Amino acid sequence: MNMPLFVDDIKALGCSFECICAARNKLRDLIKYIKKRRFDLIAVDYTFPVLFLNELKKLFPKSKFVIGGNGFLDTFLKSAIDFAVIGAGRESFLKLAEALKNKNDVSGIPNLFFRIKKNNRTIIDYSGKNVNFDLKRELFPYRPFLKWKYIGFTRKDKVVDPPAIIAEFGCAYRSRKLNHSYDNLSEIVLSRNTFSAKARKRIMDLFKERLRGGCSFCTCPGRHVFLPVKETVACLIEQAKFLQKTYGFKSFVIGSENPFRFIEQLIHKIVKENINLEILAIRSRVDWVNKNKRTLLKVVGLAKKNNFAISLQQLGFESFIQSDLDAYNKGYKIIENFKAVELIRKLKSTAPRNFQDGGHGFIGINPWITLRDLEKYCASAKHMQFLFDLYHFGNGLVLYDSCLPIYQKLKKDGLLIKHKTDLDRWRFKDKNILRFINDFHNEFGDKR
Repeated sequence: MNMPLFVDDIKALGCSFECICAARNKLRDLIKYIKKRRFDLIAVDYTFPVLFLNELKKLFPKSKFVIGGNGFLDTFLKSAIDFAVIGAGRESFLKLAEALKNKNDVSGIPNLFFRIKKNNRTIIDYSGKNVNFDLKRELFPYRPFLKWKYIGFTRKDKVVDPPAIIAEFGCAYRSRKLNHSYDNLSEIVLSRNTFSAKARKRIMDLFKERLRGGCSFCTCPGRHVFLPVKETVACLIEQAKFLQKTYGFKSFVIGSENPFRFIEQLIHKIVKENINLEILAIRSRVDWVNKNKRTLLKVVGLAKKNNFAISLQQLGFESFIQSDLDAYNKGYKIIENFKAVELIRKLKSTAPRNFQDGGHGFIGINPWITLRDLEKYCASAKHMQFLFDLYHFGNGLVLYDSCLPIYQKLKKDGLLIKHKTDLDRWRFKDKNILRFINDFHNEFGDKR
């Protein structure tokens, strides 16, 4: 929910505010800290374990909890969290804080799920008001608060990553249809909780939005929100200038799935504005990188000329066999992955000081994989070794959201493993696959 951007908004209400980052193995220390502070409202990321969030709620019953982020839904439904914001969050969070401070009704706050008591039952309700993402409304005034409290980090491992400068919301690939293996999925059944009509409609709308297309496992917002190139560049420059002047950052990550439409213009503007740049990180899809190979080569040339580095990161390789890409609805042939690997090899070799391989997305094998495809997967290990430290199998597919097409396909095919106090999981269609994986790890370990 871009929480650092909300700080000035919250302070204007007369409230104090803290941003906390806790190491996953030091959550006990986080609890001790919260006990000392006694917060009235605690905003949490959806990646926290459900059991931990429920424990927090029991320990701090007087505090209200709100969750947000793209994959919030199942964590919210399975926890005792009071509120959830879906989509655009700045206005909603501010109005929620204001309503709680003044003890006002929250039912009219846009994009807000909330729990109510009715006839001794807890019902999940929704305001019924949807506000779409607006880039400028969400980002500006742009004064992010980045003086976080770090819990459980030593000086050695407390590394501050380059901040993101946001160019868009959502992903253009959402407009690409799902392949035919996702035909005839039934509507989701909301059986675990009781929902109001408004809440039920909003969740069903979310499911229908996901069915229109995109990667089958992705929780990214459905509506792709972006500005024309000139305005996009101006928006990014304003963010970079503030972050450098206020916090001294010299490296930035561009928040866009398709930076190639504006990246050259942005670099020229950065040079013209005398912004001190060390690393400019970009992310995209594998097939889009290949399609924009010439632009990427030009950009690395500009980096060499102006003495900074381009970092290419978060490419969703997912796997190196076609059946996986089809299950994840990536929408391209496996050759695109191999071409991208060779392009990365070439750039690392020819421009070692001005190009970095920043790490990429990888899921592993899909639940429907056959033994024949698994042989192909194992044969692709040499490509995986170049990009990934571990030899991955099926441990990367996380079912954050029951509205995901792949979740509903797993349910339809009887491969879903439901869990009351955690995110749901899945099993392989062919039981021999798991036996093979276990034997492989017993013989070779995780390294290749």
